[in-house]
Order: sequence, then structure tokens, then C-alpha cells
Amino acid sequence: MDELAQRPSPAVIEDERDLQLRLAEHPELLGDSFWMVGYEFPLAPGDIDLLAVDGDGRLVVIEVKRDSAA
Repeated sequence: MDELAQRPSPAVIEDERDLQLRLAEHPELLGDSFWMVGYEFPLAPGDIDLLAVDGDGRLVVIEVKRDSAA
């Protein structure tokens, strides 16, 4: 089966929360070597939208902004 056909369609993403949850559920959309630690990860003074680990073991902070995402 074609790899792109297996990935979820971005057309159903309606708001920032939908995008955040989609990325949390499907970290492969960010690249092949991401492992999601969590979303709405608490950190003073606010929350991190998504916290992941990349293939090299580095922490990756992802801030979701729907207006800039197609």
C-alpha cells in the first residue's frame, strides 16, 4: 500500500486543538523518528502543546498554531 495513502488526511483538521491531537496520535506526520511524550505538557509558566523525542534522543517542543498550518 502507498505510504501516503496510510497517513491521515489533513483536510479534516478544523482548529488548533484538532491539529494538536492529530499530531499527538500520529507523530509520523512530523517525521519517521518522532516519539510523542505528551501533549498539554505542564511547564511553568504555561503548557507545551506537544513534547516529543526525536531519533537522536533530543527533546522537541512543538507549539501548534492553526492559522499558520495549511
